[in-house]
Amino acid sequence: MSDAGPSRLNGHSASHRNGQTQDRRSSGKRKLFSGVDEIFEKQSIEEKARLGREYREMQAEADDMKANQANITANDLAKHLTRQQALFDQVRDTGTAALDARLMLTTADTAFGLARKMKLDNNDFDVDDFIIKLKSCLGLDRPDMDNISEDEDEDQLDESLERASRRRVRDGPLGDWEKVGWMAAKYSRRVPGVEFMYGPLTIQHKKRQIGPRQRKKSLEPEVRPEEIQTQQKSKEDAKDTASLVKEVINVLRKTVPPGGTINYFRFVINPDDYSQTVENVFYTSFMVKEGHAGVRVLPNGEIILEHVNEDEQESQAEKVRNQAVVELDMDTWEEAKRLFNIKECVIPHRRHTTQVMTANGWYT
Repeated sequence: MSDAGPSRLNGHSASHRNGQTQDRRSSGKRKLFSGVDEIFEKQSIEEKARLGREYREMQAEADDMKANQANITANDLAKHLTRQQALFDQVRDTGTAALDARLMLTTADTAFGLARKMKLDNNDFDVDDFIIKLKSCLGLDRPDMDNISEDEDEDQLDESLERASRRRVRDGPLGDWEKVGWMAAKYSRRVPGVEFMYGPLTIQHKKRQIGPRQRKKSLEPEVRPEEIQTQQKSKEDAKDTASLVKEVINVLRKTVPPGGTINYFRFVINPDDYSQTVENVFYTSFMVKEGHAGVRVLPNGEIILEHVNEDEQESQAEKVRNQAVVELDMDTWEEAKRLFNIKECVIPHRRHTTQVMTANGWYT
């Protein structure tokens, strides 16, 4: 059983490394595939049906063997595994391989039960044989002197006494247990030792030195830290995304007339702050989504931002919109500033106020 699983793995790994695999047996030999295309070629429906039918027959046999483990032998199990291995060599799809895995699980359970049965059979203990040998050691199988009939003649009595003097007879009605004890003593007899003594007898016990006790300090009353609401910010910090998008829309209206255009990078790039440039790209995307502006690419590759008229916003909503992900890393930001000679930002720089956390503050 232990060789069934590894043999399959080794066989399949070798076939993939060498570019060859094994097909169904014919005349006791396996067919080797010559190319990768032939290895991964799909089997025909008739071939899959035949393999499925044979696997179902073997599954029924395996279930019967598992239910009647008392009537099978190791040779029967080995023959069953050989047939299963020969059938597995023809499998080339996962559906049939699942049937093989189920069959292997049933066969493994049968092998486990058979091995456990063989182990129990080998450890059978014959109580009758043990009693016979024990009676022989105790002397209970020898004739008792008390059982000798008084009617025996003197010759038989003398012969019995002489035989009893040559060998010991049973001592009492329970036999010679002393003899059995000496037989067991050679396996358990040892010199008794004093196991509880691990050191000298005279030990000077050291007195425990108790140092001066420190007086416990009185606990001060507990004080809860001061609660500071982080939501209490300035008006500029309290602006949400919607208000910032409105600010960007107002900047576009003041900078670009309706229907006019501006270079996309000149509008969004803040030459003094890379993080605010990324924020400007984010707010501009919302402005384009709401239809206040549009992004176009000119034939020369320049990206421009167009201010959409209010009259055209309804028609813009009906047009098909294309979405794109704008990637603006630090190198692109530096290159755009140099290429378009951007010295000032169109969108005003936003100043964020930072709140200093005190040592005794409890922030929520």
